[in-house]
Amino acid sequence: MADDSVKNIQDVTIGELIKTYNHNTSTVEDKEVINILHKSVESTVKFTFNDGKELECTHDHPLYSLTNNKYVSYNPSQTYQLYRLPVDQIEIGTKVLLFDGTENTITGIEEKTD
Repeated sequence: MADDSVKNIQDVTIGELIKTYNHNTSTVEDKEVINILHKSVESTVKFTFNDGKELECTHDHPLYSLTNNKYVSYNPSQTYQLYRLPVDQIEIGTKVLLFDGTENTITGIEEKTD
């Protein structure tokens, strides 16, 4: 969130400010949520980082890789199908850009099923 708090994605509402990364200026910016996409998923993926933090998201969710200098996801074909965004496969050892502009390295990937 723009105030550096953390919120589950399903709890974010239209009008709230979130952190985004501007690739043109290489800066983190606050942007207003103007639309919300609702979808049901049967499984998610949990990424563990070298500092012990974890991120659980959908298989198609793209993350920006500092290793590849492009977006990556757990399921690149699904990401492309849903968003028309070409991405690489995310792997252990991939350095990704975090919401605060810092980087972290993926040390674990675990598929989770509800």
